[in-house]
Order: sequence, then structure tokens, then C-alpha cells
Amino acid sequence: ETKTVQRERGQYPTEQTTQPTTIPTSGKLAKIYNGAVKMLRHHLPMVVSALGEVDGDVKLLQLVHEKIGTSATGILKKFAEENDMDNLYEKADGIVNTIVERYVLGSSSSLVDEYQDDVVSSAASAIAALTGGLMTSGDDGEQEEPLDDSGFSSTLGYSLVELDGFQDETALCLQHTESYERFLLHAAEEVSRAREFRKKQEQKEECGDEA
Repeated sequence: ETKTVQRERGQYPTEQTTQPTTIPTSGKLAKIYNGAVKMLRHHLPMVVSALGEVDGDVKLLQLVHEKIGTSATGILKKFAEENDMDNLYEKADGIVNTIVERYVLGSSSSLVDEYQDDVVSSAASAIAALTGGLMTSGDDGEQEEPLDDSGFSSTLGYSLVELDGFQDETALCLQHTESYERFLLHAAEEVSRAREFRKKQEQKEECGDEA
């Protein structure tokens, strides 16, 4: 049947639609940093050779640094705003203090002591005990309600797993940025060495002409 006949009968062919993939912040940063690195590796040697005497290499580095820095700053600011980072760590400090007072220093620490063997054998279990991940057991051995997480999820707006993923994403953003900065510093050092080399060559040529 043709599409016209199908429409007349009230039948419409279903179309497969592809949902756009959300690129994480670390992926956005990696894309612009890798693009800058690729461009500089290709063009900087030619600029050093052709325009080094008029500081073309320096101007190129400054231009890339300015453009990429502006783009990266915008991406990181948006990431910080979307995750309310200004207040997140302050809230987290308050929750940590409450958990320590309640389960480590306070009278409720016996609840954690019941799971001492598990806590010692697994750091993950220790974290789960302090954030409501471990269950208390009744007299019949059945699991009951989880330990009070001291407002961890409600105050921060994250579960422990979600917060762990957020911290991983933050760490990736920092790693990509630090790697790009190291590359840019290395490129600047190479440009500086090239400038020193040109000066020495000019001095030798001047000395040769005087002789």
C-alpha cells in the first residue's frame, strides 16, 4: 500500500526516531581540548618557521589559550550551576559531621558496631553503614529498616551512588583540564626555546659578518 492510501485509512507509518545523546561535561571538555591540541600540533611548527621572527607563534598560542579558555570556563560554570556546587560541599560537610556525631561519637555507634566485621573487610560497607545502605536486623534475623542516613539523600539531593558518579565526572573534568594545561605549557616552552635558538643564530651570523 502507498502512503497516500494508508493516510486515507487513518494509518500512518511509524518512524524510528533517534533520541539525541547527551554528552557529559567531561566529554565536551575533551572535545574542545583535543581539537586545540590537534590544531596546534599541525600549525604551530609552520608558524614558528614562517612567522617566528614577528612573534607569530606567540600570538597563535595566546589566541588559542583565550578562545579555548573562554569555552571551557563556560562549560565548567554551567556544570557547577546545574549541580549547585556552591552549596553542595557546604551541605555535605554538615551531613558528615552529623553522621560522625551520631554513629561514631554518639550513643548510636552500637548500630555500626553490630556490623564491625563487614565494615573492616569492606570500605564500601563502611560508607554504606554511615549513609543508610546497611539494614538493621531484628531478633528473627530478618532485615528491617535501613540505618538513618542523617538526611544525606534529602539534603544533598543525591543518593550515594549518584554522588559517586558526580564526583567521578568532576574528577574527569579536572583531569582533562590539567592535561590540556600541561600540553599548553609544554608548547609555550618549545616556542621559547625556538626564540632563543633564533637569537643565537642571529648573533652568530652578525659575528660572521663582522669578521
